Amino acid sequence: MELTVHNIPFVFSPDELARFLGYEGFNSVPKPANEQGGQATKVEVFQAMLGDDTAILDGAYMLSLTTLEQKVMDMDSGWKKEIAAVQEAMRKAATNADLFALTQQVVHIEEHLSQFRDVLKITDDDDDDL
Repeated sequence: MELTVHNIPFVFSPDELARFLGYEGFNSVPKPANEQGGQATKVEVFQAMLGDDTAILDGAYMLSLTTLEQKVMDMDSGWKKEIAAVQEAMRKAATNADLFALTQQVVHIEEHLSQFRDVLKITDDDDDDL
């Protein structure tokens, strides 16, 4: 059986669906014969039990599905918040990395200018001696 919550399909196996619907002794139910005369599969037995009517999903089952849908929405909201937090942390890390690289370049430029000034002072001192 397939259930869709917010455009996300969930597929239940016959065993999972039987457990969800409360058919604990589903495995012990005698299997009726199918059209070919052999034993019916679990799927055929379950489909025969459900029929085409979905009225079985009323009441407590609909409440369970509503609860499941709410949990999915809560998880989705939580994941979106966590993703936003990770993206923000990555932006900050990238900004910090850029600032560190720029700071390193400024330090190298200042060191180079300092060496250049020292060279200029030496040449100025040499010119004064002549």
